[in-house]
Amino acid sequence: MVKRQNSIAGTTDPRPLVDRAVSSIRSTTTFRPQIAIILGSGLGGLADRVTPEAILPYGEIPGFVPAGVHGHKGQLILGSLERRRVLVMQGRYHRYEGH
Repeated sequence: MVKRQNSIAGTTDPRPLVDRAVSSIRSTTTFRPQIAIILGSGLGGLADRVTPEAILPYGEIPGFVPAGVHGHKGQLILGSLERRRVLVMQGRYHRYEGH
């Protein structure tokens, strides 16, 4: 198996990359979500209902790579939906993409 240095899935110990991603996100906003939602194909429209506080493209978050599937925007949205603080992954990774 080829180890990918820019992706969490390909590392032996993902914790350092997870820590870098979390630090990067927290340096952008003090927002703390109550719920995390991962959107896939056909569900991207739900993100339009979120009142965003911050929108972070995956390519700007250490350890993340842009979403490769058509229709997946590839961004992390932090905001509110139905009076709840949410973190929304608009687009997700797929095993067949090598992540």
